[in-house]
Amino acid sequence: KLAEEKQHIAAEKAKLEAERATAAKQQAEADARKARRRSDDRLRLELRGKIEARVRRFFNQLNLAPGLTCDLEVKLSPDGQVGGVQVSRSSGDPIFDRRAITAVQKASPLPVPDDLQTFKRLKMETLKLVFDPW
Repeated sequence: KLAEEKQHIAAEKAKLEAERATAAKQQAEADARKARRRSDDRLRLELRGKIEARVRRFFNQLNLAPGLTCDLEVKLSPDGQVGGVQVSRSSGDPIFDRRAITAVQKASPLPVPDDLQTFKRLKMETLKLVFDPW
């Protein structure tokens, strides 16, 4: 009976150790995913800043009211080429909206990640851009 009890204790101990190892592995995986998300968020912000700066350089502000903004939806290829641009929220000024679209087209290719995997992971195929040239 003592031998059976020792076996039972050893089995319980092994089971607890396995559960701890599984929990530790799951926590490490969760931490890695969280770190990847933070890294991706930083990269996404960095690229967005570069894209916005590049597009602003091609924007013609001549004779426009200051303070206008619009939302654009930009289709991108993995090499940064603009495949299409459309206004998803107008500024209320059609000239401003057309010039925003033109600026995006002229700024092509836009800065994107160097590798296809990162491009897809960041979901850069369709970029939503709040265009504010001021």
